[in-house]
Amino acid sequence: MDLRQVEYVIAVSEELAFTRAARRCGVSQPTITSAIQKLERELGRPMFHRKPDVRLTEFGRRVVSQFYRIRGICDAIAAMAAAPGGGGGTAESAEIEARAPESTAA
Repeated sequence: MDLRQVEYVIAVSEELAFTRAARRCGVSQPTITSAIQKLERELGRPMFHRKPDVRLTEFGRRVVSQFYRIRGICDAIAAMAAAPGGGGGTAESAEIEARAPESTAA
């Protein structure tokens, strides 16, 4: 699983169309379809019903909920890095650091 796949799944869940999601992500429809199918194989479950219309499965709804959290964390890290002086962190970042395993906590 990678962040690109996370973004693709979120885009398809919001657009409810692989072609529109691909256009939004700046990739071809086969690229986004292949990436999502690969992730579904990795997870062992489908995230989308594809016929007659694209819609999330129950599993897909739960996954997308977590993917929004992942994207939010990534956005917070990018904002900290872009802040003047490298960002001193926020209460939210301190909470994340507090939950991190010792080997990854700075």
